Amino acid sequence: MKKATIQFFPKGTIQCIGKSSESKLDKVHSILCDLLKTALPMWKVTTMTVVCYLTYEFDFRNLKSDKDIIYEVELFPAAQIKRWLLVHVHAFHNGILVVTGLKCFEYLLLEIIPMLKHILPVKRD
Repeated sequence: MKKATIQFFPKGTIQCIGKSSESKLDKVHSILCDLLKTALPMWKVTTMTVVCYLTYEFDFRNLKSDKDIIYEVELFPAAQIKRWLLVHVHAFHNGILVVTGLKCFEYLLLEIIPMLKHILPVKRD
């Protein structure tokens, strides 16, 4: 298993940070139950961060900031998209997305990625 960081908080919250999948989280859950000698409730995903490698690149040469998009290349090399409530998207010119605040992975696939081609200019060959 790749490294993951597990943090225990005084009020009983357990936070798992690192590369994970459902099967890996189930395995960590089982190990924690054995170590703590108690049954733990199943995981509840509160938010997740996803890094996507798209098959296309963005062309930010003429991109202007507006209420939904902040792009200041001198300050940060990605376009920051604030279109979705509580979900933050950082789109880099090479097609890499960093998405934070997701509650479910399907929202990324069905809502965010399809909308990107409409709000950001795609690099043409």
